[in-house]
Amino acid sequence: TDHDTLIRILVGRSEIDLGEIIAVFSQKYGNGNTLFQFIKNRTSKGSYRNLLFRICGLDSDQWMTDCECLDDSDTDDDSKDSGSDPLSHVSLATAMSEDDDDDQITPLLTWQQFICCAPTITHNSNFDAVRVAHDLLTVIHDDTKTDIATRMVIEILTDISNRQRQQFKTVFAQTQPKNPNSKSELFECIESTLTKGKTMTVLLMLLLRPAEFHCFWLKQAIKRKDMELLVEVLCSLSNYEIIAASDSYFKSEKSDLIADIQKHIIGNKKTAQWIISKMLEAKRPEYVDADKKLGKAHLTELAQVLQRKQQKECKQFLAKWLVENAYAQIKHEMHKFSTSSGKTLASVVKRTMGKDEGSALILNNILKMAHNRYAYFCEKLRDAMKNVAVSQDVLIRILIGRSEKDLAAIVEYFAANNYGEGRTLRRCLKNTVRGSFRTSLLRI
Repeated sequence: TDHDTLIRILVGRSEIDLGEIIAVFSQKYGNGNTLFQFIKNRTSKGSYRNLLFRICGLDSDQWMTDCECLDDSDTDDDSKDSGSDPLSHVSLATAMSEDDDDDQITPLLTWQQFICCAPTITHNSNFDAVRVAHDLLTVIHDDTKTDIATRMVIEILTDISNRQRQQFKTVFAQTQPKNPNSKSELFECIESTLTKGKTMTVLLMLLLRPAEFHCFWLKQAIKRKDMELLVEVLCSLSNYEIIAASDSYFKSEKSDLIADIQKHIIGNKKTAQWIISKMLEAKRPEYVDADKKLGKAHLTELAQVLQRKQQKECKQFLAKWLVENAYAQIKHEMHKFSTSSGKTLASVVKRTMGKDEGSALILNNILKMAHNRYAYFCEKLRDAMKNVAVSQDVLIRILIGRSEKDLAAIVEYFAANNYGEGRTLRRCLKNTVRGSFRTSLLRI
């Protein structure tokens, strides 16, 4: 390994575009491995490797502790749990032993860390919540300074992480003068200051906690009886996020999420009911490397099932397979299947599901998400901007929802794969939306 080059690039790009470099490396240069896995395999155990991991974005104190345990422990206990970071919105995956066997699953990252590879909004260490709250209070209640207040709120909320926004809401309420006629909550101030519209929607969405944000879109799917929206939300969430959103739904609606989905969206379609209920159990494995031995077993069983030509059996196998396996596993098996058979799994799903359009829609979304999540979101963004008058919700949902995960990689992929027909995502947004709504989306 050329350590000088490794150090120069990682340190030199760490405050510029290292997140995007990591994402593109995984897509095009890793041959199925992430940059983190390359570093793990090509550097010695100890503080040097841990330091490189931290430069690449694994900066949680808990993760650092886990890395040190894996690197320095004298034991080889594969069943040791790596613990969890209560602020990371996901449980850390079980630490696996280092094994040279190519068929052994040896994930270096948790699923959440793998997904959060290229955020556009990160923690702002220079943010002074008290000072900013005082500055905002000088204009937000002044009807003659509405434009200034709007601009300030947009700049504030798009420049700090979600965790900092939650802290800012509290500081803002505490900083307000004790006036019974004055609105003290930031939510209320934004609603009373801004004209109702998409800009206000963006700002209020930014103020929601992640679980509340995801819960909002689940409610919208139920309200609109929109299966496509429901599946998009569920496919894009980790297990932890699905559980948190379900809990948030129960607290706000006092009813069971799966029961309401079945009542308002799915109806009596048994296969679709089963698939959605399994997704809401949030037990999908979340490793980032495919198990090749398991893949061979799955594909052998699939071939046998397809040979028997029993539609009911095929439907059950495909549904079970696509909701109970990791996205990385599905992607690996999709590639192997198409290489060996000359067919795509999407075509098999379409033919097998027949008139069961609901189940076919769910399974196709799972396949798309597993195959390439960047392409999945780029396609939705492109289609939304073709008819932006009715698809502004899509822009808000994806740009905010992915902003602290992988939006930088999505933006890069959008341009590199010509989803904008020669235009970048930023240029497409400039051409399709206007005013402060455009400003807020561009800042995100």
